[in-house]
Amino acid sequence: MREKVLVLLFTLVFGLGFAQNKPSRLGRELGLTKTQDTAKKAGEYVPKISDYLIISHENDTTFVDTTLTIQKDYKFNYLRKDNFGLIPFSNLGQTYNSLTLDFQNTNLMPLFGARARHFNYMEVEDIKYYRVPTPLTELFFRTAFEQGQLVESFFTVNTSSQFNFSIAYKGLRSLGKYQHILTSTGNFSFTSNYQSKNRRYLAQGHIVTQDLLNQENGGLDENSGSIENFETGEPEFLDRSILEVNFENAESMLRGKRFYLDHSYDIFNNLAKSNREKPINKRQITERKDSVVKDSTSKKSGLRRFARNDSIQKNPIKKDSIEIKPVEKDSLANRPKLETSITEEKKVSKFSLKNKLTLRHIISFEDKYYQYDQTAAATTFFGSAFKTSNLKERATLESFYNKLQLEYYNHLLGDFQFNISSNNYNYGYNKLVFLNGNTITNRLKGDVFSAGGKYQKQYKGFELQGELGINVSGDFEGNFLKADASFNLNEDLGVAASINHSSHAPNYNTLLYQSDYINYNWQNNFNNTETQQLAFQLRFKKLAKVTVDFSTINDYVYFKKDTTTQQIRPYQNNKTINYLRVKFENEIKVGKFALNNTIQYQNLQDDNNVLNMPEFNTRNTLYFSSHMFKKALYLQTGVTLNYFTKYYMNGYSPLLAEFYTQTDRKFGDFPRLDYFLNAKIRQTRIYLKAEHFNSAFTGYNYYTAPNYPYRDFIVRFGVVWNFFL
Repeated sequence: MREKVLVLLFTLVFGLGFAQNKPSRLGRELGLTKTQDTAKKAGEYVPKISDYLIISHENDTTFVDTTLTIQKDYKFNYLRKDNFGLIPFSNLGQTYNSLTLDFQNTNLMPLFGARARHFNYMEVEDIKYYRVPTPLTELFFRTAFEQGQLVESFFTVNTSSQFNFSIAYKGLRSLGKYQHILTSTGNFSFTSNYQSKNRRYLAQGHIVTQDLLNQENGGLDENSGSIENFETGEPEFLDRSILEVNFENAESMLRGKRFYLDHSYDIFNNLAKSNREKPINKRQITERKDSVVKDSTSKKSGLRRFARNDSIQKNPIKKDSIEIKPVEKDSLANRPKLETSITEEKKVSKFSLKNKLTLRHIISFEDKYYQYDQTAAATTFFGSAFKTSNLKERATLESFYNKLQLEYYNHLLGDFQFNISSNNYNYGYNKLVFLNGNTITNRLKGDVFSAGGKYQKQYKGFELQGELGINVSGDFEGNFLKADASFNLNEDLGVAASINHSSHAPNYNTLLYQSDYINYNWQNNFNNTETQQLAFQLRFKKLAKVTVDFSTINDYVYFKKDTTTQQIRPYQNNKTINYLRVKFENEIKVGKFALNNTIQYQNLQDDNNVLNMPEFNTRNTLYFSSHMFKKALYLQTGVTLNYFTKYYMNGYSPLLAEFYTQTDRKFGDFPRLDYFLNAKIRQTRIYLKAEHFNSAFTGYNYYTAPNYPYRDFIVRFGVVWNFFL
């Protein structure tokens, strides 16, 4: 019934905007500038690249970026984002081991299990919405590992100035170099973005379906000598398909679908007298001088780059390569709602708005499951089982979420938000388990009601923001408090600080798990995990950016091997963990050469050794950039070094799709050198990379997790192509 209601809502919202305008009319409605080219017809409007807007789920806005930079090279991967702090498994589409963790948290509910499979799972915050003057298409391609490829296609169009929709699909199939590690994944998304003619009603929604299939082999088999044969580098075993693995009859699948709608209505908005003839929403797109945006390398760090006021940065567009610096995320009070024309000549400041009252509603339904199938029990690897063949286990989660929010803005007092929400959850299995005289239930279900609020205020170079939330009823207790403050001394120097407290229930699969393997059945009543994080950031525009955060973690829940059965189970730590991270980022340029550095230091005080991270993690890129062939081509080429020190790297459990703590052997201390040659021709970016080209002469001691080797040397090719119709 809930799905039918949501489908009906989406149908109504999507149907509001399908009235196609002529291009010139649409250009005028979007506020595009008239062309100066005398060869063009009189009155024809030509869009600029900064008119192609990308909007986050919090309505922070940036625009399409077709530049070729070293940051684009870092994001040209399966995840399509900078993966510093992650090391991928040998095949594309498998999981990643984490070399750093951020313990800032604002979740009030437990997370679904199988966290190792969620790196490419699109959450609500990963979905973008669009507003474009002409249809926009992006095509992405990259070669994979044996018999497959990674492709992504994207299309968006404004059918009118009020309505936009987009459709995208990312698909992967890769056989891999080792036995039985085929990956096949698909991520489909459809989004819409609507505003009424009077700009008081706004709606954004999406439908997402995704399925992530992995064959599982349990890693290299130690008993057959595969580990030794890999590490000695014997020539006959350089064909990795010869190495024996633990099993070849298992696969795992993470599948989910989500229906999401976020809509709001301005109950009233009072404007300054000078602007009363043109009603606008307070969250406007205004000229940026130095913007406050979240750190792109730390998704949830809470620290912000330093600037203020709006969400679109005015940047010069270079004639030859359209060099645009993208803006990432902005502050709460500056969420543009796309209710005003976007022009270079005239941009309306949000400070023309005196006060405003908005009612906002978010509704979301998500249905997902994780399934592990195995044709015959691997008892030597997972222990004894209830049955010996056709093992199949599935954990499901249905979540129905509603949030009602009242927001009041006053140009003197700031931005206030108050919200209440409900979350109906249903997690578990379709059977009961009777084990050792105990009954393990099959379901965790119920309703949790929450309340919260936000506050944000900007004044000149200062910005203050706070957010809190608490579960007021239901089976899961939880609360969080987050506060941020930033100050720009000038355009070149800024500082920021944040504090975060969180208390939340552990993930569902640590509380309840069922399996055909006897030792993988449990029902726990763990305490909430409590974290506190204090973070600082200092930015010198021409020198470096330094980020420091310190976290304390109590009642940390983790997986490790049981000392009796030697099987993986969840445990709760009884000691406080202190975790310090220091991150240094800078780029040194001399002529056409540049050295880009990211260096991270980590220190853990953990008596029980349940949380392990490398002390140092670094990425350094020396590269050359230049225009060629009368500026028809822009070229970047260089070498990237990735390195982390030895530590007790987490192991991977294919049955749980979780990483677990181990203290048997340290891994790391191997360099990874990649040579790249990237080129840009108009809006096409071409990428050629020789990955890990040093593998043959620096030793075969490289692992992503115990028994799971990292990638050997390989040459891969890819392209990103934008079409502006």
